[in-house]
Amino acid sequence: MAIPAAAPSLSVRAFAELIRLPAYEQLRVLHDQKYPRSEPQSFKIPFYQPALKGIRDYYRSGNKLTALVAARAAATAVGLETRRAHNVRVIDQFEKSKQAKRRLQPKPSPRCSILLAGVEIRLRFDLVALEGSAVRQIFYNLRNAAVDEETSRTTLELAAHVLHMSGTLASIRHLEYVDINDCHSRSIGRIRSPTIKNVQANAKLIKTLWPTV
Repeated sequence: MAIPAAAPSLSVRAFAELIRLPAYEQLRVLHDQKYPRSEPQSFKIPFYQPALKGIRDYYRSGNKLTALVAARAAATAVGLETRRAHNVRVIDQFEKSKQAKRRLQPKPSPRCSILLAGVEIRLRFDLVALEGSAVRQIFYNLRNAAVDEETSRTTLELAAHVLHMSGTLASIRHLEYVDINDCHSRSIGRIRSPTIKNVQANAKLIKTLWPTV
């Protein structure tokens, strides 16, 4: 199904966080999604691209620490002090975590989206990689605070729903939400029906609010 150009458009991660926020915070998320180049960007994934690239390069190199050394050097060259410090923090946390012991072979991470109740929901994982014979599809929480269990679970459920509706869901158990802050990795075994009902209800509200943001 073609996505109308004027349709509200949110990432899976933003949508999952939005539905657990109070109304005034929901408007902030909608503003960030509608105007992605606006500031501040400290909670947006592009803010962490140097660190994410370092993680991908590390796995691509066969877990060579030189990839993290290069990533740290790239991060320290970032102009904005706050962004520089947080990217170095993420690289340091990753290097010390059990995630650095995994043997992952990165693969292309395609984008996909669905239209739900008039709202486009976009999906792209931070890392898609082969681990043994399993294809892992991973989100990373890179903020300096652990994500709560319900938000991470809802994110995975919504991602699985988008993959299912687009005909590309292989195994729901291979989706992961990795929290770099406390090194916790979460996966799910099913999509709860109340989650999708909640998403549909919020999509209708978002479609109403979008023109006023």
